[in-house]
Amino acid sequence: MGTSEKIENLEKNSIVQKMEGTIGIGHVRWATHGIPNAINAHPHSTDQVSVVHNGIIENSDELKKELENKGLTFKSQTDTE
Repeated sequence: MGTSEKIENLEKNSIVQKMEGTIGIGHVRWATHGIPNAINAHPHSTDQVSVVHNGIIENSDELKKELENKGLTFKSQTDTE
């Protein structure tokens, strides 16, 4: 698949189509935590923001447990989310 097909796929993404901003940063990578699948791949997005991270968050398990204890839920197995 060439670069133009990948951009076409991004433009068809329902979350991307709803975005209202005028500037974006392109970054896609497979997860360093969890199995390599679409849920664990970057970027992680909501209707309001997309997050990417290049590296490993060493204390992600501890942070995730702390946030889950406060009632937050996670969709992926990644350190970034």
